[in-house]
Amino acid sequence: MEQPIYAERATVIFFEGLTVDGYRMPDGSFRAGLIGASLVLGYGKDWLQRAVKPHLVNHTPTTLANLKEIGFTSHLVPIISTTSQGNAFSDETISLDDFQCCIIYGTQSKRKAAIALNKGFTKLALIDFFRDAFGESPLTIDQKRELFYQEYASSISPEGWREMDRWDIIALALIGDEPHLQHGLWNQ
Repeated sequence: MEQPIYAERATVIFFEGLTVDGYRMPDGSFRAGLIGASLVLGYGKDWLQRAVKPHLVNHTPTTLANLKEIGFTSHLVPIISTTSQGNAFSDETISLDDFQCCIIYGTQSKRKAAIALNKGFTKLALIDFFRDAFGESPLTIDQKRELFYQEYASSISPEGWREMDRWDIIALALIGDEPHLQHGLWNQ
């Protein structure tokens, strides 16, 4: 295993309640923490750890093989950082390219949270490209978070997202479906 690298830590906020630990490496690149990446995709907190290190948990390497087919490198970088209180901690991280592969994998596996993330990111990128084509300035970060939330929420609960609060949406995304939406029975 590599020696831990000191990295600057920040909370990446997609919208209030949906976050991942982000790290800025000494070379300026960004990475995501394994636990947060697993959770925002709708998996358990140790999903990526088990997927990347199947030999350590007596787990079949199918997930890792499938991730690698879409470009996942499985290159984990251990980091050390400090909390806002000054306490040292360590984490394992993946690159943003590998995080993107995890989102694609989750989408292909029909993970509701991953699909919602994918739709949110895609919509933001499309809008910014179209705004640029028409000479408009990019969306502000607050506009992006609000638009991302709307796309995410409408993906999670197509019928009732406007009446639900953010925490209910997050609970549905990361825990389970509304009863009438189970088994893919949307809009029936």
